[in-house]
Amino acid sequence: MDPNELSLSDWLSRVVHRKNRSVYTIDYSFPTDALADEYLGIIQTRPEAEVRAILRGFLMPSGALGQDSRLIQDWAANPDRFREAFKSTEFAKRVVDKRRPNWEGNTWVLDLLPDYPQLAIDAIDAYFTAHIIFLPDGRFAGLDDAMRIIRARYFDYKHPQTILSNLRPRDFEFLIYALYKGMGYSVFMTKATRDGGFDMRAVNEAPGRLENTLVECKLYEGTVGVLAVRSLNGAVRDDPNANKGTLVCSSQASREAKKFAGNNGIEIIEWPALNRLLNQNLGANWSVRIDGIIAGAKRETLQSKVAGKDENHVPT
Repeated sequence: MDPNELSLSDWLSRVVHRKNRSVYTIDYSFPTDALADEYLGIIQTRPEAEVRAILRGFLMPSGALGQDSRLIQDWAANPDRFREAFKSTEFAKRVVDKRRPNWEGNTWVLDLLPDYPQLAIDAIDAYFTAHIIFLPDGRFAGLDDAMRIIRARYFDYKHPQTILSNLRPRDFEFLIYALYKGMGYSVFMTKATRDGGFDMRAVNEAPGRLENTLVECKLYEGTVGVLAVRSLNGAVRDDPNANKGTLVCSSQASREAKKFAGNNGIEIIEWPALNRLLNQNLGANWSVRIDGIIAGAKRETLQSKVAGKDENHVPT
């Protein structure tokens, strides 16, 4: 059947519910761009079991593919075309010795969802990079589609802005602490009082990405004005170790605040972007785990305090 004539409901029926399997249906990727766009556009409304079933088909199972024998024939017929380093890859060894599945699958990525969608993306990307030379076009497309599904389903899940309304300001700070930890930063909270114009210091010491940012958190239902940005900017200028300032707010910032921030190198993270970052780094279900996330952040900061660490951390 021509994939372009296949409706989304027909494709889901065959791929997910295994109906009418007598007709060949592409199930290792979206059969057309139009069908992919249609499904991704409604993915937030689809059952979790369905999404996982599609992902399971798009990810690589352990086993063999039809093209593997052709690869061996190609290698044998064109020895000069394949360098020793190429032929000594783990994949090539498995194909030749037959003692293990040719393809060591990555369907285990499903166990990272929904709590660790960014790790799931990273794992698929690593698998993709390691096997890009050998992947047939269909599986190439399937892994790419799997990453698109994870982003659309888990990164873009739209929590209501009021989800944070019942938090206390300090608890919101602990949530942002957990967020920065999830993004790979070392984080140091300031004291609840006399914080010096910022709530925490987030440090990324990765080579080539040295960042020492002062983070100010604003748990507002209304609009954050320019005074908050001016105060943070002053703290950054007065701090000999900081090279950036970030204002994180649960709502939105005023036009004047954004203009001042843009002119002074201050980053503002408003609710839509914050929602996506929380989904991406703490899992799309962070809202139902929020009490545990905050409690964990509190415990960690107390342990850091006992260990003598504070917000004046200077990257080495």
